[in-house]
Amino acid sequence: MKIETKCCHCDKPIIKYSRNKKVNNWFCSLECKKIFSRNKTFGIFVCDYCGKPFEKKYSEAKRNKHNFCSKECCINSLTDEKYYIEVVCFECGKKFKKYKKYRNRRNNKKDFCSQKCYFKNKKPKDLEKLKLYYYEVGRETGKWEKQILEESQMICYYTNQKLIINEEFIKENLNKHLNSNELQPTIDHKISIIFGFKNKIPTSIIGGKDNLCVCARSVNRTKWISTEKDFLKGNKCTIPLLYNPKV
Repeated sequence: MKIETKCCHCDKPIIKYSRNKKVNNWFCSLECKKIFSRNKTFGIFVCDYCGKPFEKKYSEAKRNKHNFCSKECCINSLTDEKYYIEVVCFECGKKFKKYKKYRNRRNNKKDFCSQKCYFKNKKPKDLEKLKLYYYEVGRETGKWEKQILEESQMICYYTNQKLIINEEFIKENLNKHLNSNELQPTIDHKISIIFGFKNKIPTSIIGGKDNLCVCARSVNRTKWISTEKDFLKGNKCTIPLLYNPKV
């Protein structure tokens, strides 16, 4: 097919023959093609230390927060005091120096001297209360655990499946790990602990016999922090998380 078009780099009119109609970039020579591809890959940036313009790949600029034209400028920027500002740690009140340009790029004005201070401040204020709530619910649940397992007759509360204890699973599956036993019996709280904590429900109710049931490990993992009603309806959990479940 004969196509009349222009070179994408120098705008020179050219005639090309092609079967592919979807081609958008045409070039009059190989040199124009190389220059066009280079301009698309490389860009001109200003060195953060000396202010000298230099070429750099756009992909590298996205990965790096700072732009330096050489290793010398990079090293000098780390030691030059005029590029640092003295700030106070938001958590512990310790004074320390921080790179000016990095601080100006952030909208958040909180500064932290270490990762410990950062994560300590990031944790919610009521996390300690939640840990204590978990502990008290666990103590209450432990009182009824054996009785609930005996009364369940190893039938899943939600799916009515026959549950398999680890001893039976090992006999039938010698080469498999215990973690692959999806029908392992587990104790579940119908009203989840997180829901109880958010709504200030007493631990005696959340960990009580009426709120406990036995279900398969895979079902318990899927239900997670949903309540019984939401889980049976197929609704996803809408409770806002205020902690890391692994804590």
